[in-house]
Amino acid sequence: MDLESVRRYLEKGGHEDDKKASNIEEMPPRFFERFVMEGLHIDLIEPGRVVCSMKVPPRLLNGSDYLHGGAAAMLVDVVGTSALISAGVFLTGVSVEINVSYLDAAYADEEIEIEATVLRAGKAIGAASVEFRKKKTGTIIAQGRHTKYLLVSSKITNNVLQNTSLSIELHDGEFDTLIALLSKTKERKMDLESVRRYLETGGYEEDKNASTIEKMPPRFFERFIMQGLHIDLIEPGRVVCSMKVPPRLLNGGNFLHGGATATLVDLVGSAAIFTAGAAATGVSVEINVSYLDAAFADEEIEIEARILRVGKAVGVASVELKNKRTGKLIAQGRHTKYLAVSKMGLDA
Repeated sequence: MDLESVRRYLEKGGHEDDKKASNIEEMPPRFFERFVMEGLHIDLIEPGRVVCSMKVPPRLLNGSDYLHGGAAAMLVDVVGTSALISAGVFLTGVSVEINVSYLDAAYADEEIEIEATVLRAGKAIGAASVEFRKKKTGTIIAQGRHTKYLLVSSKITNNVLQNTSLSIELHDGEFDTLIALLSKTKERKMDLESVRRYLETGGYEEDKNASTIEKMPPRFFERFIMQGLHIDLIEPGRVVCSMKVPPRLLNGGNFLHGGATATLVDLVGSAAIFTAGAAATGVSVEINVSYLDAAFADEEIEIEARILRVGKAVGVASVELKNKRTGKLIAQGRHTKYLAVSKMGLDA
């Protein structure tokens, strides 16, 4: 088993000779959403339901030239959240769990449809189901579920509240008061246009860097995420990495984006499976992530992946993200893969 190949892949992201990779660290804060969402079109927005479409861009491909599982998980996060906003949730909250089941592949320039439907939007908990389909055939590519704790504000919420005459300063213990006010006011109108604008611009309506996204090279998604990742330990069945949370991977709350976390579960989990002797790194079957705490800009995190099983057909890895200084758990993930096919160029 060539552990050095795994190390090189994780540290270089498959783009050892790509000159554009040197510009990644110069990208603006919270650029991750725009990087993925560029090219996303809104087909329908109604209370509790959002339907989007996009042609799979080369920059979001994996090593086998189809839509990267991490990019799909990020879209489950963002489109699912937008559906909750459209349902009248004014406090969009923080992710509790994201689950994605992968059923088929979407290749470069194939048009896909992403439909998010609210399953529940209560005072404290919201959940949305998100389905990816090939627009031409209706074939399901992936199914996801996004569960959120809602009693925390976000930039989308703030944009909506700015369109009302409400002037409310939040303090601990006042969330029930806010919800009561919102439910009583005659001005509680869900601004669906704010949701549309956010999805189509990723929060960067005037950012000049956004115009360069479509020119980024094929399969650039992994390098975008992995730039700055360091390998602390590689041994058969176990990989430990660390990185300082870069500003480009922050969400609107200024901590590590849930979609970026899911992608790290994908990548580091895959690497651990490969170190355990899998003949091929396979394709994702399912990714589950539970979010337990936040990691803010420049905080150092540790990502440890351990093998739970590597058989002839199926491999499973457990992945933990921790605050390196305190040891506090940030997220726990599990990555299940079908191993009978190769992926991501790890064995190249």
